Amino acid sequence: MIGVRMIKRNSVKLRIKMDRNSIGDLFFVLLLSQDFLRILLGRCLGFFRLSRYSHVITSIVIFIPFLWCHVNIKTKRMKISKRVAKACLFILCIICFFVVSYICHPSYAEWYLRDTYGVWDAVFSPASGSIYTILAFTVVRNKEHIVKNFKYIAIMKFLACLYQVFTALSRGYWEAYDSKGEIIESTYNVDFGYKAAFAGLLLLLYFILEKKKIYRIFYLTGSLISTLWVVIYGSRGAIFAYGIGLIFFLGYYIRALPKVKQLLIWCVSLLGLIGISTFYETAVSGIYFLLNKSNINSRTIAMLLDGSFMNENGRDRISSMTLELIKNQGIFGSGAFGDRPLIGPHYYWGYCHNIALEFLVDFGVILGTILLVVLAVKCITYYLNCDSWEQAGIFIAIFAVNIKLFFSDTFWGFSYFWLLLSCLFFMDPKVQNSRFIRKLVYK
Repeated sequence: MIGVRMIKRNSVKLRIKMDRNSIGDLFFVLLLSQDFLRILLGRCLGFFRLSRYSHVITSIVIFIPFLWCHVNIKTKRMKISKRVAKACLFILCIICFFVVSYICHPSYAEWYLRDTYGVWDAVFSPASGSIYTILAFTVVRNKEHIVKNFKYIAIMKFLACLYQVFTALSRGYWEAYDSKGEIIESTYNVDFGYKAAFAGLLLLLYFILEKKKIYRIFYLTGSLISTLWVVIYGSRGAIFAYGIGLIFFLGYYIRALPKVKQLLIWCVSLLGLIGISTFYETAVSGIYFLLNKSNINSRTIAMLLDGSFMNENGRDRISSMTLELIKNQGIFGSGAFGDRPLIGPHYYWGYCHNIALEFLVDFGVILGTILLVVLAVKCITYYLNCDSWEQAGIFIAIFAVNIKLFFSDTFWGFSYFWLLLSCLFFMDPKVQNSRFIRKLVYK
């Protein structure tokens, strides 16, 4: 990750030299592993009773490398690349969009200024805001470093998940917000499920890439444990997103195979699905029994067992309310956070739990549809143009986690959405359009 050279002088003095690329890699890893960094700093600061400042200190630690890699120490001047400038301009445009939305809808101030799920907390705060994730791929100039960086990110995500699991088990429950904004005890955690899915897919990728047996065992074990976490402690959407990621992995693997082998794999997969659908009740009952015996409660397993897995859970009502708003709003939409005044009085979080509907509300039917089509086409073309496991696997992990936005959350406050945009639109063309490391050759 970090290229550090130790230069010996007179057998005594040592000088450490870090190049600009290495500092950019450091920012990349810290930015995408801030949950792990926040836990680590929070525990360390707890000894000094300063844990409440962990978010602020985490932000400082993350963004110092970003500023450092754009400052020429000799001339003391900033040197910003076109990609970074473009990303900063994009962030400025988003800020302007919120300002215009407020000018047109002053009543939105109540929803913009909320302590939780507000504009500062969810979008623009360096300590907790998600939009700065769009800077991730702007600072990485070496395609090989991207692969190495994500290896560190996968491990730190896994460790952060492990810490959360131990915390929940020691506490006896997960904490979650209900529709009134109150913290309640729960048997699962929505955000945790997607975080574990992201870690699991990345670890699966490195199991595929790794050649050393001991490391392959480590990555495979981590991926399998993450899979269990998704199923036991994650939501239904997290399981679906993880499944989509696995299907894309399979699709990328077989597309380079001969037609006969492709057909054989699809047939085996179909037979496997038929087998699962035939015996899944017995399997689910067995898993549920084992979990209960271990004093582990899984909402997802219980819902699979009692047949309520596909229940709408209030989302149909939210969708109906949002569709009615879309019909009655103007051609330019309702502006940023346009769904909050309608949904917020009924559900504390205020967003409509669907990225397509949220785009149509915030940007209007015409512009919202155009943006969704552009995003979909860009994702498809990027995936089809991937020429290595490294490039495809990283993209699949990022894309799969964004499936969450069709079931939950808001794209404004979802860091993986901005990471996806960074990957698609702000990555160095020399990195994006070239072979990542090697093209996998199937024999």
